[in-house]
Order: sequence, then structure tokens, then C-alpha cells
Amino acid sequence: MPNLPTPHRLGLRLKFTILITILLVAVFALQSYLLFTNNLNDSRVSLTNEVKTYTALSTLPIGTSFDQYYEQGHFRFGEIVQSILDSSNKTITNLSVFNTNGDLLFDSKQLYRDERDNVAYSPTKPQIGFAKNELLTYIQRIDPTQINSTKQKNEITTIIYPFLDSYNKHQYSITYTISYERIYKNLYSDIQDRLVIAIISIIMASVLIIFFVNISTLKPIKQLAQGAQWIEGGVLDHPITLNTNDEIEDLAFSVNRMAQTLLTSQKILLSDKNIISAERNKLAVALASIADGVIGVDMERRIVIFNRAAEEMTGYNSEEVLNKKIEEVLILSEKENPVTPDIYCPIRVDAFEGVVYNNDDIKLKGNNKESVVNITSGKIKEALEVNLGCLLTLHDVTKEKQLEEMKLDFVSMAAHELRTPLTSIRGYLSVYLEDYGKGLNEEQKMFLNRMYISTQQLVSLVENLLGVSKIERGVFKVDPGPLDWVKSVRQIVADFKNRADEKKISLNFIEPTQKLPMVKADGLRINEVLSNLLSNAIAYTESGGKVDVWSELGDNSVVTHVKDTGHGIPKEAMPKLFTKFFRVWGKLEMGSKGTGLGLYISKSIVEAHGGKIWVVSELGKGSTFSFSLPINPTNPNPAPKTV
Repeated sequence: MPNLPTPHRLGLRLKFTILITILLVAVFALQSYLLFTNNLNDSRVSLTNEVKTYTALSTLPIGTSFDQYYEQGHFRFGEIVQSILDSSNKTITNLSVFNTNGDLLFDSKQLYRDERDNVAYSPTKPQIGFAKNELLTYIQRIDPTQINSTKQKNEITTIIYPFLDSYNKHQYSITYTISYERIYKNLYSDIQDRLVIAIISIIMASVLIIFFVNISTLKPIKQLAQGAQWIEGGVLDHPITLNTNDEIEDLAFSVNRMAQTLLTSQKILLSDKNIISAERNKLAVALASIADGVIGVDMERRIVIFNRAAEEMTGYNSEEVLNKKIEEVLILSEKENPVTPDIYCPIRVDAFEGVVYNNDDIKLKGNNKESVVNITSGKIKEALEVNLGCLLTLHDVTKEKQLEEMKLDFVSMAAHELRTPLTSIRGYLSVYLEDYGKGLNEEQKMFLNRMYISTQQLVSLVENLLGVSKIERGVFKVDPGPLDWVKSVRQIVADFKNRADEKKISLNFIEPTQKLPMVKADGLRINEVLSNLLSNAIAYTESGGKVDVWSELGDNSVVTHVKDTGHGIPKEAMPKLFTKFFRVWGKLEMGSKGTGLGLYISKSIVEAHGGKIWVVSELGKGSTFSFSLPINPTNPNPAPKTV
């Protein structure tokens, strides 16, 4: 498993510290804001009420002293005003006097210290301060009247109080300007004290909370992380022990159970791995030891298996061909026609399992080496899962083919060498019997007739051998054309009538019930087939038996049947009946004088015409040989065919 990079991250302790600090600060800020707001409002109301009480007591002496001393510029009025301002502890920042018309008569801003340190002032001409109606409206609304203003740096409240003389006559209005700066200073000082206490409290609370969280949560989580690292490193038998009695302990239990499951799976996988490794070694030994070449290709036809026998057949080493396309390594052909990988190595993605291609005569060309092989290609249903597109098995039959060629050469040469003297002997015997037969006695005639029959059998054997040789070499030709097959069958049956009569066998040709069309066949060759079947039927039927011959219309063909009442053919012999040199054992073998080539030649001739030959037999009841010939098409000039 690759080493993954460790991500840059904040530790849980730091995260908890930041989170707790933010929460505590937020709580403190909210609490401080609420306290500050409540205290500010309460302090403002209290201060305002305090000033109202104070102004109620101060208005009379100020109004009286204003009447007595202001116009004369007497120091007494200034001292009274200054003492009132000083005694308010700077809460009252300004004091003004207005007449009933709203004219400003005096403002405390005029006060100053002269050279003798007396509180002096400069009398002011009346200035418009309030409209008369406005001033009366404020005074009539409440006594005293409060006006809020926020145009100054700190909030300002102006209190207007009327001065009434001894006759209860409204002479003047006194305004007092209140500043809340003192309140803000006190609150700011209180906030600073609270802030220090809050910081200390936050630090202590954070330490306690972090300590508790570390003991109850972070430390178990760290143990879990260490356990996960052990599991990552492959240590699966090291349990994680936690006693937190909460979800973390449940998580540790789940991790331990997961580790035990992984450990069990690991053991199973290790066991399966050893079994698979052993099976793979067995397969490798088996592939190396078998004589047939084995080649496996993946779904892209790249070679993934190439055993030692395949190396010997192709001349390539496995290292040279692995992961190469199979068409880059092997060139296959059949009768000089190339065989492509699509044919001998089809890639199928369905669930089919079995043989997908088979051929018993393929020429293989490899690395400067040629051979003849029997090839079988198979597919398994798990092809996609294991990426195995096709498995080819090659059986080298080069030596067998060479030996067969030698046998064919020998047979062909011997047959040719025998044909000429046998023909001469048969000719001389025929002439001698014709010219001198009348002068011979019966014994002499018997000997000469036996010699002639034996010679005829040898000629037939030689012709059969030559026919087999041509078939095996692929030079046995048929020249099919339009043929009145019913007429030919009728004539051949008539030709065999004497032979059947000699064995007291009933030979019958059953005329067709309907007119049959002409067939497309080589008359000479196909007559040989029917003659061979009739000869066998007569030979293997006992005296008193019966042989029937008839033709009928088949599926786009004419089918001819030869049925006898002979011994029948064993089921075990049926698969090999049409092979070379095969003779049925038992009673049939004892009564047979053939070579085992007739049915093989007959099968080759029928198949060369595009027909089929088959047999139905029951032991003890006889056999029925049948073969089909294609109906002659409208084209009267077909090309010759080669077997």
C-alpha cells in the first residue's frame, strides 16, 4: 500500500481551545453589552432625576440674584452661578437665562476670572434663543421640561425650569445643560475591571474544560488513532482498551471487531493464496510436461500463455512472444488459404463455455519453422473476469503427415506398378478362355475361371488403392452434370441380377411412385457408389435373403436406398464404418473378402457431389444404406469438383 502524505491540520486541543475561547468571549460580550445598556439607561435616568431635584432648588436663588445683581455686573451673581456649576461635579455644563419672549439674557459661557480672581461676566444684550410659543410649550408640558439632544460628542439633555417671583409671576426661564460624560467614564472604568476579570475567568475555564475534554475525549480518540495506525501497519491482534462508558468505547469495540474480522479474512486469503500458488505451480508443471502446444490469449488476443511444446512447434521462446498479438507470431493456413485469428481464435463476451474452433489439418508457420497441427480453440465462461479470451491446443502431426505421404507414395507407386501386369494377365486370360475354352475340360475351365476372378479382384483392389491415393492427395476429381438417375439405378440393378441369382437372393428395384427430377452427378463415379453398396449387400446377405433398391424425392435432393436382410452391423462399428481399411468383426468379417476401402471411397464421392451418405442397421435384421444427390439446377455446365 503506498504511503499517503500526512495532511496539514490543526490539533483537536487547539480546535477545542479556539472554540471554547470564542464561545466564552461571545457570552462575555453579550453579557457586557446587556449590562452596559441597562446600567447606562439606569444611570442616565438617575442622573437626570438628580439634576431635576438640584435645579428645582437652584432656580430660585439664580432668578433672585439675576434680578438683584446682573444688570449692575455685581460679582455676587457670577459667584452664585459658578458655585452651582462647581457643585454639580461637572454634570451641569452650561446654565442660561431666557425671558418670557424666549430671548437669551445670560449664558454661563460669559463667566471668567478677572485680575483679582473674581468671577466676572459681561452683560449680554437680549438674543433670540427660543420662539415665545415654543418656550411656553416646553414649560407647560412638564415642570421641569427635558429636551434630549445628540449633537454633542456625548449625549446632552437640556432642562428648562421657569422662575416665578413672589407674586407667582413668570419672569424668566432657567436652562440647565446636562452632560453624561461622567456616566460613560464610570461605565468604561467598570468595563475595564470586568474585562480583566473576564479574561482571567476565560483562561481558567478554558484550562479546566480542555483538561476535562482531554481526559474524557481527546485521549481516547488518540488511542483510537494509534489503534487505527496499528491496523494500517498490519498489526491486527492488538486490541484497543478503553473504559469511557460512552460512544467512544463503543467505537473502540467496533474497531476491535473489525480488526478481528480482517485478521480472519487475512488468514483465509493467505490460505487461498497458498492454494492458488500451488495450483498455479501444478498447472505450470503440467503445461511444461504435456506434448501438445498450449497458447492462451487475452481479450485483445495478446499471448499470455506459451508452454514449452508451443516453443518447439513455432521456434519462438516464450519471452519473445508474451504480450504480443497472436497474428504477429503465428501464421495459419488451410489448403493454402489463410486462417485469420477471427476464425481460429474468436473473442466472445457471452457466458459460452466449450470449443469454439476445431481443425485437424492446419499448416502452422512460425519462426523459420513450419509444421502441420491439429488445432482446438476453447473458451471458459469466466473469460472476462480472468481476461482469457481463448485457449489454443496444438497437436503436432507433422511426422504423421509425412509418414502418411510416404505411405500414399508407396501405395500409389505399387498400384501403378501392379496395374499394368494385372491388366495384361486379365487380358490374356480373357482371350485364352474365349479362344481355347471349348477344348478344355471342366477342371481346366474351373482353374482358369478362378484365376480370372482373382485377377479381377486384384485389379479392383489396385483401382481402390489408386482411388484412395487420389482422395488423400486431393486430386480425386468428379465432373457432375445432368443425369437420369432412375435409369442408371435400374441398369445397375439389372447388372447385379446374375450375381444375386447365383446366391439365390431376391434383388428388386422398386420403381418410384412419381417422376423424379434429374440429378447433378458424375455418372461414372456415382455408379461406382451404387455398385459398391449392391456388392456389399449381396455379399453380406445369406441365401434366400432379399435386397431392395429404390429412390425417392428428398429435400432438394434425390435419396437412394439399398436395403438388405443380412446380419446387420453392431452399434460399436457404426462410427468407424466409413473410415479407411475398417472391416466389421464377427460374422461379417468372416464372410467378407473386401479391403475396407469401398465405403470410404463411396463416402468421399458422395460428399464431393454435395450429398450425404448414412446407414441404419439393426443386428440380426439387416441394414439400409442411403445416400443423397443434389437435384440438377438450371445451369447445365457446372465446374468440375476435386475431393
